[in-house]
Amino acid sequence: MKVAPLGPDGDGAQYLEYRRVGNRFRIAVVWGWENDPENETVKPWSDCSRDDKLETLKKLPDLLVALTENVDTRITEAEATMESISAVLDPLKVEGGA
Repeated sequence: MKVAPLGPDGDGAQYLEYRRVGNRFRIAVVWGWENDPENETVKPWSDCSRDDKLETLKKLPDLLVALTENVDTRITEAEATMESISAVLDPLKVEGGA
């Protein structure tokens, strides 16, 4: 979720994201530049300054809705996959078997 533009030309931005930070998935604040996507700064939201937290807090509900929608989509896809697998395996079951 884009929070605010950065830089005099607005070619950078501050984002609120759910992503891997170290070995854990966390809500993080990301500062990045369009002309240099490899040079971004990522900081766990819980480790940010009070000002950064207040600035990004307004986007937290949008991020949570997006995460929920993503999880719902993955659940639907997993259920469809399980139905496909079941349709293939059901005819292969031996009567009286597992």
